[in-house]
Order: sequence, then C-alpha cells, then structure tokens
Amino acid sequence: MTRNNVLVRTLNRQRGESMRRYATRMATMFQPIENEDTYYMNLPTTLNLFGDYNLNGRFFVSASATVALTGGEKDDNKTNALTQLTVTPRYEMRNLAPISPSP
Repeated sequence: MTRNNVLVRTLNRQRGESMRRYATRMATMFQPIENEDTYYMNLPTTLNLFGDYNLNGRFFVSASATVALTGGEKDDNKTNALTQLTVTPRYEMRNLAPISPSP
C-alpha cells in the first residue's frame, strides 16, 4: 500500500481496460493539489561521437562515445545520462565480418 492507502497493483492498467477507462479511474484516485510553486528539470543532454578507422585492408577499429554534458556535481534539477566509451575491433572478409564485442 502507498502512503494514501492505495494498493499499488490498482495503479496498473488492468487487462482489457481501455486507456480512456484507465485515465478516468486514475483521475478518481488522486486529487490535484493547487500551489504557486514552480520547478524545472534539465534535459539528460549528451554528446554522441562515433569513428571508424581502417588499420589495413581488412582490419578496422570503431569507437563510440557518449558523454554526459549535464553530469557532475549534485543538482536536484538534473537528470542523469551515462557516460560510456565502446571500442570495437572488426575483421572484414568478402562474405563475413566477425566483430568483438558484438553490438
């Protein structure tokens, strides 16, 4: 149960229930609270980079980076994005191109 004595499973859309009926049911379970406060949220902004380099005729290395631009110090208005780097070697033949790790 939640703090207002609502069973959590009743918050889920029931089998065979239309979206209109679900929205109506949810509207009867909660009452909006009027207030003058405003808030804002930052977007989970990222920079995406990709590169592919041919080492010789058949061997390639590709790299992909996702850099979280809104990461860093604690901010209650911030959403999170994951910073990650992936390097993938690839060997290409006429009918086959084995890679590791596979995408």
